[in-house]
Amino acid sequence: IPRETVFVVDQSESFRASKANALGDAIGVYIESVEALPVSERVGFASCSASNDDLDLRYDREAFVDAMKGGDQTGQADLGKGMGAGALILDHGKPDRFVDRNLIIISGDAGSHAGDPVEMAKSIAAQGIKIHTIHFGSASQPNRLSEIAKRGGGRHYEVRDAAGLSSALRELALSVATTTTQ
Repeated sequence: IPRETVFVVDQSESFRASKANALGDAIGVYIESVEALPVSERVGFASCSASNDDLDLRYDREAFVDAMKGGDQTGQADLGKGMGAGALILDHGKPDRFVDRNLIIISGDAGSHAGDPVEMAKSIAAQGIKIHTIHFGSASQPNRLSEIAKRGGGRHYEVRDAAGLSSALRELALSVATTTTQ
């Protein structure tokens, strides 16, 4: 079964350049892990910033990693905006009965929200999209991310550094593949 994954990424001021670089490297680990599996995967990117830096689903690893490292890193994260954009990108992919669809939310803080992201998670999950969350850093309210993952039928990770982020994404790449091939 093919897989489509959209990374919904906090690109706020709290997500400093050092975190953005660690994120790009960790996404590389995710993609390398997936490339070693018998799964065809396309990845996309949705920003939680006010800018429109979203990237549609694609197989081009370099373009994707470059988009992850770039982008507008100003203002607060808006999980609602990012989740909505991610679900929209997946809506433009293959029909859900033919593909395993996932959002992976990576955020450093609770940010602001257009609507209630926990309620959005239920609505997105009802469309056949699994939502995983990673809290990267030590900022407040990781419980909101945990609740989003719970409502979205996914996993939640708490990571403090680049190595932890890479490890969480490697585990997600392999666990999503295991679920897909069972």
